[in-house]
Amino acid sequence: MTTFLTPQQRADRTSAAVAAAVAAGRGLGLNITEPTVLHDVFSVVVHLAPAPVVARIPTVLPRPDDLAALAHRQQDELDVTRWLADQQIPVIAPSPLVPAEPVQRDGFSMTFWPFVEEARYKEPDYVANAESVADLHAALRTYPGRRLEFLSAADPEFIADSLARLDHHPDLIGAAELDRARREWHLLEPLVRTRGAFEARFPGVDVQPIHGDSPPANIFHAVDGDLYADFELVTLGPVEWDLAALGPSTKPPTTAARDATARGRSTRRSSPSSTPWACCGSSPPSRWSRSCPNWWSTSSPRSTTGGRCPSPEAWAADTNELEGRQPYGRCPCELRQLLHQRVNSAGELRRAGGHAHLSADHRRGGACHAGAGAIAG
Repeated sequence: MTTFLTPQQRADRTSAAVAAAVAAGRGLGLNITEPTVLHDVFSVVVHLAPAPVVARIPTVLPRPDDLAALAHRQQDELDVTRWLADQQIPVIAPSPLVPAEPVQRDGFSMTFWPFVEEARYKEPDYVANAESVADLHAALRTYPGRRLEFLSAADPEFIADSLARLDHHPDLIGAAELDRARREWHLLEPLVRTRGAFEARFPGVDVQPIHGDSPPANIFHAVDGDLYADFELVTLGPVEWDLAALGPSTKPPTTAARDATARGRSTRRSSPSSTPWACCGSSPPSRWSRSCPNWWSTSSPRSTTGGRCPSPEAWAADTNELEGRQPYGRCPCELRQLLHQRVNSAGELRRAGGHAHLSADHRRGGACHAGAGAIAG
């Protein structure tokens, strides 16, 4: 049976994270008298009031004991956002009041960000957000950092570990579905584990620094303007990775606008002649291609499959969707959609008390910003 954290255990975890953030902040010279929790789901996000600083303390982690690996990723996020801010890109950058580096305290690793007032009245516009991602990709393309790893956002070790862990949780997933997930992961894993395997399968698809999550869903609506946020999964990968989670509600203007902006920024469009990205227009759309930004296209002269993804029949909606077909080989965004599906197979583990946690890549369909705080939890 699955063991859930009790409400008291969760409250204790939150209190411990807040206490660690307060102690760390005071150790850095901040005046903190009224710490206020803004958000508490996958990270505890606390405003260290009255200091204009927000601490983000991840508490739901794939490997909670590996603080060194967490700190490595946190430093990447701090470095990238600080560099973007220096390039005048609208982004939530590290707090200037403390060193831009992770701080470890009492078993937690945390980062510090400015408190930014949220425009609570503003509704997300994902079409406009997606258009602006071309600017972000153009800027990231010239990022000089050398630490970023290839598709670290996919976290293949975690997915493999989660699939193994599910053996002991038959209450969460049936044996047949788990077996199917393992067969699919066997095909998908090489493509996200090594850059060489990815480039061999998707020749001509550029790899560059990308947000790593879904930047259109991680734009913070501040009172003074929209800001890119939540770069904790920043990585090297194809730009399509950042757009693959967009659903049909965004429809044609999303990709058209993004690509029009991309042309003006001299960065790669999402469907150039050198990539099969444009193929995601199956009509009717398959269950997988529906979330590709181009799924609504009924034809495309650039498509390697005549402008369409394989038909739903070719994708086979039964338990053999991937076996022998490898549909992800037609489009890199399909790769991410299928990866999401495998992560989803272990989804209930995240809710089972936090003892086995999914990567942040599958944790939300939209930005999870913390009240008036600056950083998503």
